[in-house]
Amino acid sequence: MEIAPDQEIAFDEFARVCDLVDGYFDETVDEVAVRTPVSRQQLVAVLARAQLSGRQRALEGDVRQTDVVYRSRGETLLWFDDGFWTDVGRQHDLDADERRAARAVHRRVIDVIDGDDSRRVRDRDPFVLVERFEPYDSP
Repeated sequence: MEIAPDQEIAFDEFARVCDLVDGYFDETVDEVAVRTPVSRQQLVAVLARAQLSGRQRALEGDVRQTDVVYRSRGETLLWFDDGFWTDVGRQHDLDADERRAARAVHRRVIDVIDGDDSRRVRDRDPFVLVERFEPYDSP
């Protein structure tokens, strides 16, 4: 399946990433979806696309140590300076509501860990890279 121009991914891989972000962000997705014109399913799909973009960025070495707020075995919390959400929106043809909703999900998670200091991070883009990308195990 094509998830962006010139970017193909197997449907089962995309479904696995959807399950991953749905499980990781869980109630935060519900809280944001209720307050935005983006459905829960739509938001999970947008978050999955963002995960794939963030994962690619990490694999290409485009994540600086100064971007990292917190790192564990399962996730890396980042504040990007260079328009990550604008790039994801362009790459995946996301509308403004989808981009804002996905960004809000990531911001809520990071605010819990890093604190809510909106003045300090107003121009930075929050992103949580969920790092559990093991091969999909079918039952």
